Amino acid sequence: IPPGKLFYFSILQAVTRPEMGVRKGADDIKHDLGLSYKLLRFLNSAAFGFRNRIRSIRHAVALLGQAEMRKWISLVAIASLGEGKPPILFETALTRAAFCQHLAPRVGSVSRYEDYFLLGLLSNIDAILSRPMRAALAELPIAGDVKEALLGTPNKLHQVLQAVITYEKADWAKLAFWANKLNVTEDAFPELFLRSVQWCSQIPCGE
Repeated sequence: IPPGKLFYFSILQAVTRPEMGVRKGADDIKHDLGLSYKLLRFLNSAAFGFRNRIRSIRHAVALLGQAEMRKWISLVAIASLGEGKPPILFETALTRAAFCQHLAPRVGSVSRYEDYFLLGLLSNIDAILSRPMRAALAELPIAGDVKEALLGTPNKLHQVLQAVITYEKADWAKLAFWANKLNVTEDAFPELFLRSVQWCSQIPCGE
């Protein structure tokens, strides 16, 4: 990881650590003007539609709560790690994150929507960091089954991610296979994908 991006990676490490994540990540971002600006841009985007502008990181934590802030701090860290890379990498990660989250209740994991969001968000971190997936994940304290899914272990999270990637590639034969594995009708995928793309389009991905 380039030295200039180690700080962003440390934020991602902090926010994926359950016992101290959000507080540490928020404190780190609070002391970096560029990251604070980027996070507040995300939070004040059309994706949220808050009636009043969020003007500080503390205000965001109080308004959104731990789980939502964990997602958004992870997102801003990934966006910063991806600077200098083709924008499509971050846009793909963001769309997959939303798509996986939308599928969580369909596969009986409504309480783990945060993990499903992170699953999609980290699905191409190997390309973003230019490192093998195993090396990219080695120092991230994410849930064990999320890490296993990203490394190819055939669990439910892996099946969801494969279904998302298969739909993304318009490989309908494989989609039928994964949809059957998940017990989700194929007809559900177009709507969930469209919702994910629309949500992603409301996020200010550029500088």
